[in-house]
Amino acid sequence: MIWEAENMKAAEQAGVIETRLHHHLGRSVSSCTAEGLRVYDLHPASTSPGLIELRPVNSQPSGAVFGTLFKNRTDLVAGPPLTQFDPSDSAHLMTSAGSALISDFWGSYVAVLRTPQGVAVLADPTSSIPCFYSNAGNVTLVFSHLEACEFLDRTQFSINYDFIRALLVYDKIQNGQTGLNEVHELAGGHRLTVTRQGLHVEQLWDPRKTARRPCEEAEPAAASILRDTIEYVVHSRAKACHGGITLNLSGGLDSAIVAATLGRHSSLTRANAVHFVLQSEDPSELAYAQAVASHAEIGLEEVAVTPQRTLPGPADHPLSVRPFRSFLGQDLTTHLAGLAQLEGRTIFTGQGGDHLFLETRSALGFAEYLQHCGLGRQARMELLNSARLSGLSIWQALGKTFATTLNSLRNGDGAHGILDRRTRMNQNDHETLDPAALLPEWASDRQGLPAAKFGQIASLVHMFQIRSGLASLHSRPVVHPLISQPLIELCLRLPTYLLCTDGQGRGLVRKAMAGLVPDQVRLRRSKGDASRFFIDQLDSHREMIAEVIRHGELVRHDLLDPADLDIFLGREEYRHQTFGRMLLIHYAIEAWLQSWKQVGRH
Repeated sequence: MIWEAENMKAAEQAGVIETRLHHHLGRSVSSCTAEGLRVYDLHPASTSPGLIELRPVNSQPSGAVFGTLFKNRTDLVAGPPLTQFDPSDSAHLMTSAGSALISDFWGSYVAVLRTPQGVAVLADPTSSIPCFYSNAGNVTLVFSHLEACEFLDRTQFSINYDFIRALLVYDKIQNGQTGLNEVHELAGGHRLTVTRQGLHVEQLWDPRKTARRPCEEAEPAAASILRDTIEYVVHSRAKACHGGITLNLSGGLDSAIVAATLGRHSSLTRANAVHFVLQSEDPSELAYAQAVASHAEIGLEEVAVTPQRTLPGPADHPLSVRPFRSFLGQDLTTHLAGLAQLEGRTIFTGQGGDHLFLETRSALGFAEYLQHCGLGRQARMELLNSARLSGLSIWQALGKTFATTLNSLRNGDGAHGILDRRTRMNQNDHETLDPAALLPEWASDRQGLPAAKFGQIASLVHMFQIRSGLASLHSRPVVHPLISQPLIELCLRLPTYLLCTDGQGRGLVRKAMAGLVPDQVRLRRSKGDASRFFIDQLDSHREMIAEVIRHGELVRHDLLDPADLDIFLGREEYRHQTFGRMLLIHYAIEAWLQSWKQVGRH
């Protein structure tokens, strides 16, 4: 809570909210108190990353950082997370209005601190902890999970139907809006400043700026730096865990990289792995997961997941700021319930590797090579690699290079994959929406960057949405160690033709992990797929989903046409369209609307 300390009315209102908070929780909570500022940690103590207070020389708290924070190490030696700031660091953070967090530290955090300009709120560049804000009279509220704040007056919020309409097209919107008109999201790497004059948001971290400082290392040295940085972020994250680590081991390359890194120091990390066996006709990944676990010398549990599992009811969606697909019960910790041997452990994943190590079929890497290196003896080989990567002839690859060079000043299309999500259910909304308006500015304006590198940057939009969605569904912490600022910034600086060395998607990391990941996984080109699982899930619940949507809020507010729904299901279009499974997302949106409708009734 943030308010003007000398405003008696605001202080009174803050006191009322604080009283409600303690009455509702019925327990003491960790907190930080400063002038006109309260920061509360509402997590259960067993799973909370905790508050790190900022105390400058005068020893009075001036704010706190919630989350897990590490000091930047140029020597890439993993260390434990910070538990306190020394006075000089606290003073530096205050005088920089928090921007020193982004330059001198990294981790998963939201910071709230008093500065000479007012109160600053920062979200880490990876947006790993959601950060929302709203004005409640004279008090500014900042929170990660509204559904955990039952002490707030929820009747003050109203539905943002324009946002919901856009969500039917693309469920990963990141433009600052939410499903509630009165609530906004603070994006990763941004700072919110609360002053007497109002609220001001500015961008502190821009992936395009990092990409403009390319790493000039040759392939062997680049592979070595990449391997060392992976080890640095994974081991740092591991040192922040108490009670051991369970890796969600899919059998793909990225989770295998995390397994190999954990396995190298198994006595330190106390790691094991779990593999989710999908009960569908999708190709099994179990043999790959077993090979990786054996090679890393970590134990492996197998957990069956059935698409027939009952979906939650239409009024059961928690009162979050926007609908979340995790409401459907397919989050990691739900499936691990009841496994006593995994109790109290932190869940690690391999998420983020496709975006960072660059799994792509683009032929545009050669254009980036020419921009960096010009014509020379190596250019012919890079052209061949570009053709091999894209599956085109060298003449076709060369044609794309020329076309990209001629249009080098045009903005790239940051609306990556949005148009592919067109179905009968949302086709009308596609006609009226501007895809660029759904994304952060850095994902729609390439500012003269090579097209291949900008394509990688635009894909980060999808990566930054990989985080916990609903507080009520998560009984244990989930960490995505690859989605860490030092590794992100290194991969942004590595040219795309180097990341895809030898004409292979994720080619550089494949070389870097030689001997650490079994070759049957390190060199495989196929990827796991769960498309059949989602089709089976729709088959099992189609009548219930159809009934709920047909008589629900989406239809009542003319956001969906029931005739389109009947045709979509009658012709089983969800079986044939790549994103036909978005009907599951539509069901989650309907459930969210029905939950908030109950608030209106009360």
